[in-house]
Parts: sequence; structure tokens; C-alpha cells
Amino acid sequence: EAAIVLVSRIKDVQHVPRLVLGKGSPSKTLAIWSSALAIFGYERLVASILRRLGLTRIPSTLAAMLSIFAALRTQQKLFGKASSESVANLLRPGVDFLGKWMG
Repeated sequence: EAAIVLVSRIKDVQHVPRLVLGKGSPSKTLAIWSSALAIFGYERLVASILRRLGLTRIPSTLAAMLSIFAALRTQQKLFGKASSESVANLLRPGVDFLGKWMG
């Protein structure tokens, strides 16, 4: 029965590249996935640090987000807005992607 459904939906294969490639571009897809993986890895690092410190009541996602905001704000104060905007723009594709799939 599953094979019949699969064969009847074979024409939907044409939509797979749009799901995998961000706006049809391999370079945009790479930017999306690399920034999303960097964000995910940082969140996992924060979670590990919180566990080791015994601060398990604080959500690691919240702690990671607040620490990134603090780091960007510090960078803005020390090096200017253009500097912090460039880092934020590097993370933006991953933030947009994760926000789309989480919300």
C-alpha cells in the first residue's frame, strides 16, 4: 500500500530541491545550514556549561540567546555598530531558518 502511495506521489519529487536548497541556491543553503549549526552548537555548549555549574533551572536556549545579545552589545560599544551588525548578519540566515521551523 505504501508503494502505491509513493508511486502516485512521484511527481512531488520536483519540490524536493526547493525544500533542501534555500531559494534554489547552494551557497545560500550553505550559509543557512552553517549559521544554524553554529547557533545550535553554541546552545549545546551553553547547556553543557549550565549543567556543570548546576544551573539546570535556567533554560539553555534562553541563556545562549541572552549571552549572544550581550556579546553583540559589548562588541557594538567597543568596536561600533558596523562591527556588531556584520556578526549579526552572519547569523541571520540561521536565525531565520530556526525561527521558521521552531515557531
